[in-house]
Amino acid sequence: NAISTNDPLGAPSPSSDYWGGVVYAENSEFSNNWRCIEFMSYPFFEQKSQFKNCTFERNPEFTYPSGTNIPALVSIWHTEGIQFEECQFLNHQNGIGLIIFDGNAIVSAGNIFENNGIAISSQSTFPFGSDLEIGKDGSTTNLFIDNRFGVRSNATDKFEGLLIINNEFITTDSFNLIQTSIDLAGPSR
Repeated sequence: NAISTNDPLGAPSPSSDYWGGVVYAENSEFSNNWRCIEFMSYPFFEQKSQFKNCTFERNPEFTYPSGTNIPALVSIWHTEGIQFEECQFLNHQNGIGLIIFDGNAIVSAGNIFENNGIAISSQSTFPFGSDLEIGKDGSTTNLFIDNRFGVRSNATDKFEGLLIINNEFITTDSFNLIQTSIDLAGPSR
């Protein structure tokens, strides 16, 4: 992991006492990491983490060891309000660009998700929920290009639910790619 808010001691049973933290990254590139960013549970803190003009990518020549779960480029677990602006999530063809479990992310303006299995996934475990804001009025459009799924939401039933505003979903090669722009399953608002 390039950045992790996990237990720094690396104990076999990590202690949640060491989870959480604030990350601010601008004009940065995260390439060919096991996972670019890993946010661990930090639910009782007003999150200020932001990523501006960052690239999260997997070089197509990079391979994960066989038999392993392929992690998302960026994963957020039970943390609220992490913001992405003018970022790129690229070339994670068999994986997920951004995944949120039981939390919230704001994918505001000018982000590009290209050539991913799933660009953005929002999931939750009972009784928790998640919410997700993708785009906003009057801002630069977010682009979703040649992803198998643009947005897959399995549980955006908390607070604001799922907001998708001012985004473009584009398929450049309709013969070789079947794209679902927005896939909703489970409880949603």
